[in-house]
Order: sequence, then C-alpha cells, then structure tokens
Amino acid sequence: LQTNLFNILPDVLYEQFVNKHCSTLYKIDRANSTEVAYDNFNKKIIHLYDQTRYRINATQSTVGLRPTLSKQDTVIDNRYPINFNGNERFISKINLNTPIVNVFVVFKINAYSNHITRYGDNAIFGNDDGKNNGKYITFNRTSLIVAGSNSGRDIVHSYPNNANVGELHNYKVLSIHWNSPSQINKSYIYCNGKKLLNFTSNNTTGTSTTTIGDLSSIKRAPFKGNIAFFSVYKNTLSEQTIKLHHKVLCERYKVAHDPITL
Repeated sequence: LQTNLFNILPDVLYEQFVNKHCSTLYKIDRANSTEVAYDNFNKKIIHLYDQTRYRINATQSTVGLRPTLSKQDTVIDNRYPINFNGNERFISKINLNTPIVNVFVVFKINAYSNHITRYGDNAIFGNDDGKNNGKYITFNRTSLIVAGSNSGRDIVHSYPNNANVGELHNYKVLSIHWNSPSQINKSYIYCNGKKLLNFTSNNTTGTSTTTIGDLSSIKRAPFKGNIAFFSVYKNTLSEQTIKLHHKVLCERYKVAHDPITL
C-alpha cells in the first residue's frame, strides 16, 4: 500500500497543479474529437485543441503545411504523436513575450534538417520575428540553442547521462523556463529531470503568436521529428515543481531516465 501511494502521489500533485496553473496544453492520448481534428483520408491535423480552460488552440489552415497524426506508438504507451517532416507547422495564439514563460515538451528528433541557418535547425517552437527578438529552442548536430536570454542566445554543448536532448530517435522530456529578467541566472533548461543550463532571460518582442514545428510561421528552422506533448505556464515554477513534471511525464511517456528525486 505504501509503495502504491508513493507511486500515485506525484501524479495526483501533477494533475492538481496542471488544473490550477497550466495556461495551454496539447496532447493526443486517444485521438478523439476533444483533442484533435484531422483529415480522415491522409491523417493531416487541422486543429490541436487546448486541454485547459483557456482554449488556446493550435491551427494550420494551409493544407500542405499540416503535420501528420501518427499511428499509436507503443514506445510512448500507445499515445499518438504528431509527426513533422521538416516543412510543417502549427500556429497558436500563445504569447511568449510575457516575462515569465515555462514550456514542457515530450518529443524526439527523427533527423537533422538540411535547412541550416544561423538559427540552427530543428526548432520545436518559437515566436521569432526575423530580428532575433523572440524565444525559441533549436538544435544542431552538437548543441542545443536557446534564444531569449540576455546574451541573445545561449548554447548547451554537452549533456548529462540519460539527458542527451539532441539524440536521434529517442523521446525526451525537455523544459525551458524563462523567468523574470531581473533574476540573474534564474532561468533554466531541463532534460529528463536534469538541469542542463542556468541563464538570465531577457524581455522579448517577437511575434504575438507561437509556431510549433519551427521558430517562425515563415520557414527558418523546420522540425523533423515527433511531438507527443506540449504545455505552457505563465507563472514562476519552483525547481521542485519542474522536477515533478519531469518525473510524471518521463514515466507516462516511458522516457528512459535516471531516478528523479523530489
């Protein structure tokens, strides 16, 4: 009984926190009409429905830019990932220009793009306006790049064991936490429960919408991979709360990880 309670408690705390604080959440567990709208013929996704009370949905009105609803994936406990082929993206009314933004994403990279620019490639999301004023995350073959810091962009060159966020073909839980610019070195990047970087965030003036699958609605650093989960918070999260999310998401999506202590 004690073991069962220990295993259940993080899930209960997580769900309570999500219900109270989460501002946007996209996931496709069952592929029903409350989660996603897609073309039955080619499985191209038209809308992703926000699972919070705020209903900030993600949409792609251009048929050729719609990502694909993949088949149930046994690797992530039979959930449905979204597949991006390097030329597809969603647009959401999530505004990343607020001082405090936290993003959690469960994803895997299937290939590195050949569309390499100064941004890197494989952007999971972003609101770049073409003037380097936005927040985004990109990868190249050796590094992770985070924009929206006081240095413009910060780069992670190495990763801890079981937290190689740029590894191909394996799902990861990644979170990025832009906290108040007045808090020196109090913004973070985590992978699979492990901190990769402390940095100081900066005020950003990118677009008022967020692109998922690239850093911009205009093709700049297209993503080649799967996204299974995406959520946003606009309030400061403690490092214990961040780890709670990583623990629950790693276990729900069967992501290989070292023990995460709360």
